[in-house]
Amino acid sequence: MRTNTIRTLGVCAGLAIVAGAAPLAGQGGADPSLDRILKSAGQYVEQYEHAMAAVVAREDYQQSVLADARHLSGASSRTLRSDLLVFDAGSRGWVSFRDVYEVDGSSIRDHDQRLVELVSHFTPDSLQEIRRITAESARFNLNPPSMVINRNINTPMTALLFLRDASQARSTFTLGKPEQIGDVRAVQVTFVEQAKPRLIASGDGAPARGVFWIDPANGRVVRTQLDMTTELQGQSVTTRIVVTYGKVANVDVWVPVTMDETYDMLQMLQTINGHASYSNFRQFSVTVNEEGNRAQ
Repeated sequence: MRTNTIRTLGVCAGLAIVAGAAPLAGQGGADPSLDRILKSAGQYVEQYEHAMAAVVAREDYQQSVLADARHLSGASSRTLRSDLLVFDAGSRGWVSFRDVYEVDGSSIRDHDQRLVELVSHFTPDSLQEIRRITAESARFNLNPPSMVINRNINTPMTALLFLRDASQARSTFTLGKPEQIGDVRAVQVTFVEQAKPRLIASGDGAPARGVFWIDPANGRVVRTQLDMTTELQGQSVTTRIVVTYGKVANVDVWVPVTMDETYDMLQMLQTINGHASYSNFRQFSVTVNEEGNRAQ
């Protein structure tokens, strides 16, 4: 397995991950079991970031819109197939770039694995080209008839930002009940973000919250749930993104295997649903300096 180091990487997004957001002063938990699990999970995430610093996977992504949840009218659906590039951008967290090459079973261009080529032969212009590809691919996202939602926090590993050892003091954590996830007897750990600026920036400064399912034996994260309710274009939008991790061939660590997302717009009785599955993981050795150029 080839490993990578990425120092910083500029990101352009509407709901953006905030670089260098200051943590709160220590919020030590009163539950020694919770403290032990959080410490173990923080160490796991740190090791995980080194092991998964630059990865490209195939994403099969089904999207649907229910325009009137009461009468099941106005439904539409779309299936995208893409290359998904995921970077660990150091203090800026996990970022991803999507390159769509197939829509509803029809090729929109040759699958030339542009992201793989750009990562494998990184130049000062590569990052700009990756961003252009991502913007080009975003137009294929399915939206409700009366609204456009810039869905840019649906990165499979975004929730792990809140479990980093350096970021844990930003949130309050609560130990929940055990639950069987596949072959793992995991425990639930819920979190609510408290610190500002938020790790995920939004116009109204909404906090993130969610749940981690953690193997108490080793800190391994087997499932994450990320929730946010924020105001977008004058509407209240409630977001939930659930990612399940598993073991795949040719990768030493557990990787995201599915991502399920929901965007509920209750005032408009509209819902966006998404289900993505990931396969064909490829890892690359890339080092990026502070200016976003490949380090020599």
